Amino acid sequence: MRGRDGRWLTAILLAALGLRLHDLGRESFWLDEAYTWYLMLPTWRDIWGVMLLISDTSPLYYVVARLSVPWLGKSEFVLRLVALLAGILAVPVSYRLGRSMFGRETGLWAAALLTLSPFAVWYARDARPYGFYLLFAALALWGFWRWAERGRGPWLFVLASAALYLTHYASALFAFAQMGYLLANFRRNPWLFRRWFGWQTLAALPTGLYILAFLLRRQPLTGNAWIPKIGVLAPMRTLLNFLSADGDQLTWLGILAALAGVMVFATGLRPCGAAGPRGAAARPLLLWWLFLPMLMAWLLSSRLPAYIDRFFIPEIVAFVLLLGAGLARLAALRAAWSRVLFAAGALALCGGMLAASLRLFISPRYAKEDWRGAAQFIAAQYPGAPLLAQDGEALLGLLPYRPSGEAAGQASPETVEAADQLTLVLLRSPHDTNHGLSKTTPFDPLVQSPLADWFAAHPERLLEVQRFVGLGVVVVGPR
Repeated sequence: MRGRDGRWLTAILLAALGLRLHDLGRESFWLDEAYTWYLMLPTWRDIWGVMLLISDTSPLYYVVARLSVPWLGKSEFVLRLVALLAGILAVPVSYRLGRSMFGRETGLWAAALLTLSPFAVWYARDARPYGFYLLFAALALWGFWRWAERGRGPWLFVLASAALYLTHYASALFAFAQMGYLLANFRRNPWLFRRWFGWQTLAALPTGLYILAFLLRRQPLTGNAWIPKIGVLAPMRTLLNFLSADGDQLTWLGILAALAGVMVFATGLRPCGAAGPRGAAARPLLLWWLFLPMLMAWLLSSRLPAYIDRFFIPEIVAFVLLLGAGLARLAALRAAWSRVLFAAGALALCGGMLAASLRLFISPRYAKEDWRGAAQFIAAQYPGAPLLAQDGEALLGLLPYRPSGEAAGQASPETVEAADQLTLVLLRSPHDTNHGLSKTTPFDPLVQSPLADWFAAHPERLLEVQRFVGLGVVVVGPR
């Protein structure tokens, strides 16, 4: 790419890289990232066996991460970097998609907004599949658009879809978004839906084989009981998270981003002569992609909990494209009022999203569970003391930092009561949300843990309490 677009896109990519790489290895792995660390096992047979026990694990990210381990190790920085680089590649894909759908200005705005989205920044910095999820979703949407509306070959669409389905199990919802779009246009081209079904079957084949292997194992270890119930406004809070990372609570920054987003988004939905028939076809497709997956999960969650914001990270691509189309339209209008609206919308959106992304690094609200800090405290102060852990997940969180440590038992009122020597009790926060980027609520094991009543009844045995983000260690004296 040459000329002004190339220079702008290079600057946008450098900004994306800077936001996502800053202090990448500073924070501890959180619980799910500790699972990624654990899965980097010595043999592929061991890895395969563990993945077939975890019902919500799709294999592609873990395979790529494991391939990097012999060369780079498995530190926080390295395992996060693998997903981060994939997430950054979604930025130029969003540019190409916006350029194909609406024009070069929309493509550049979409790339810039994706770069600045605090939600995209946060999950790009996770040692989890979300960077891959965003990239392959963007490629699948681009491939579908090229095939369905531009008459190009289906192979980008098929290969990207196959990789998408191997990256996250919730990606199946985005096949329904494509189906909704095609059924809405069925009279215009009925054969297109039939061909799409055939290509989707081919794309789903690798994942189908993986699911079959999982079902034959019949030993799932995880479920969805950890997913909280949702409220009526859950989809709106998800969109707010994309803009300001304030889905759990409304702040002035969130209000400003929401008002600007509504104005620019509504403008992006209006027909624009410069985009021609391409834009007229693109808007419905992007609306299907943006709203159908989250609404399906929202409806399903009335019976079976299934709604977590990070499951819908591919929707950010459609969101920034429609916002980019709105900004490009306002910039193209010549009236004085439109220029004022453009300046206000661009400043509020870009400035607000940048401020929200920077806040991820400076506000104590945004932090990962501090298993590293807990392990360092135990090793420095009580290296030989027996440890009672709340559950197996608590031990998993410690594993990257205390690989040789084992629990003396499970923490319960009975086991703590029976302790006849100084004992450490490791407890983790039960606080999970549908919208929060981290466990932001301060965790006090003396008040919020399952052992709170026992602690209140036996204050004389409490020697020390250390509170960390999302977990705590209580030092209990002998009876």
